[in-house]
Amino acid sequence: MEHEIARLRARKERRRRDRHEIISDILEYAKTGKIKTRIMQKIRLSYPQLELYLNAMLARGFLKKVGSDYVTTKKGLHVVEACKMCFELSRLEEQLEDKKAQIK
Repeated sequence: MEHEIARLRARKERRRRDRHEIISDILEYAKTGKIKTRIMQKIRLSYPQLELYLNAMLARGFLKKVGSDYVTTKKGLHVVEACKMCFELSRLEEQLEDKKAQIK
């Protein structure tokens, strides 16, 4: 019974990642250059999903292809930093909302 409850809690706590998280994760992971398979496994994407993200990031200059590796560009590193700032602001906003709810 406890195992079932723990499993249900874990499922409830999981949430869908948004595009920004996925893009940031890919760019962060590819800083040192990674092949498609490694990116797909680490970021937990299907092959079609990976293709969409890689092609979009290549087209925008966030990634470059070096041999069989995908490497994050300077522009891509700026995107990672911008995403980190947005994630932090979002987290702060959630904390403020939680405190407001506790006060009421």
